[in-house]
Amino acid sequence: MSTKLLVKVVIGLVMLGLVGIPGYAVARAKVDEIATLADAAKNRMEQKAQQVISVHFENAHIRSVLRYLSKKGGVNIVLDERVFSEDRKVIEGVISPRIRIDVEDLPLIEVLTVILRAKRLIYRIEENLIWITTPERMVLKGTTRVEKETEAPISAEELSLRKRARQLISLDFEDAHLRTVLRQLMKISGINIVLDESVFPSDEDSRARVTIRLEDIPLTEALDVILRSKGLKYQIHPNLIWVATSERMRKLREMEKLGEKIKEAQGEVDPELKEKVQQIVSLRFENAHIKNVLKSLSEISAINIVLDKEVFPEGTEVLEGQASPLVTIELFDLPLIQALTVILRPKELVYRMQEDCIWITTPEKIGEASKGCVFRLIGIISSGGKARVVQIENTRTGNVLFRRAGDWICDTFKVERIENRRVVLSKEGEENIILRFGKN
Repeated sequence: MSTKLLVKVVIGLVMLGLVGIPGYAVARAKVDEIATLADAAKNRMEQKAQQVISVHFENAHIRSVLRYLSKKGGVNIVLDERVFSEDRKVIEGVISPRIRIDVEDLPLIEVLTVILRAKRLIYRIEENLIWITTPERMVLKGTTRVEKETEAPISAEELSLRKRARQLISLDFEDAHLRTVLRQLMKISGINIVLDESVFPSDEDSRARVTIRLEDIPLTEALDVILRSKGLKYQIHPNLIWVATSERMRKLREMEKLGEKIKEAQGEVDPELKEKVQQIVSLRFENAHIKNVLKSLSEISAINIVLDKEVFPEGTEVLEGQASPLVTIELFDLPLIQALTVILRPKELVYRMQEDCIWITTPEKIGEASKGCVFRLIGIISSGGKARVVQIENTRTGNVLFRRAGDWICDTFKVERIENRRVVLSKEGEENIILRFGKN
């Protein structure tokens, strides 16, 4: 935290009359401690930048030169990837990314100034790195971190993840896809990092390429630097970090609010199902159809997870702007219900826990799950010449149920009688639905 910002915080607290409140001294001490640590880190960076080095390059790309300076000086030097993103043919009036330099025994920061001045670039010394970009982009720093819009207290899981996200990491990538970089960060840190599938879906997209070298830097700062050049944001959730564009973050927040409303409306959930959805799962899929992903989750958890048959029907072409049925994701040690949310959210799908399954469909259709059940008679099993068991399909979920007389097939309908060619269902004690083969 800068000294100016600290002064503003303190003045603000004084104006609000909070200085005399019990606990203020503790909070102020914590603020002072954070500011001191930040200033100390920045001072260390400034000291490192004064070390004397020699540099000799002939027609080298600026990225190669900065990588050399980073290794030689033991300093994290990061070039905004939107600068010289392509080593294309230089036309008149366009600054070349190529460098010729031959200097002996100069402070690193002076060498950097000489290089950048010729390219009309500037630098800023931050806590753990030197950031390089254009003068226009330098004023747009901001943070890539987005806080959640909620009044609920931070959960223990999220607090734990926030602490772990401050661990120091090192990485070195040259022209790697962003998804590969984030996957490596996930392995290093042990934290689930999810890249929204709408971001750089094609491996051929040059905007997704990352060239970066960082040493001993907090994970959150590494994320900030990587995403800053891509115009992306990240948000910390319990057990995972979500990466997307600002616009996508807003859309996903709307989906999250809808999910909360559905949860409130569905009432009490069966205790056994409630316990099952909290079991811990790990999964990895590469361009797998969502139906296969859900089938795998269903087998792992012993829970009926049913996708609405009208969502991603087979043989239907995916139009531009529509979500793809394919899933590429890697998650580990996550509660099943959270893993399911991560899979469904980019597809703009929602779920509802019902009496015999987890029902997945679009936000527009989710309410239908609570408007009663629609069934089709598909079989009657006889024993000793007498009908004993009926096979009924829930046409909304596709589930096939086996029931005897007296059994409930959902929280609304009960099997009253099983006859040779039909089944009589009762609702609130009254016989009012008759199922026949081939008819609802």
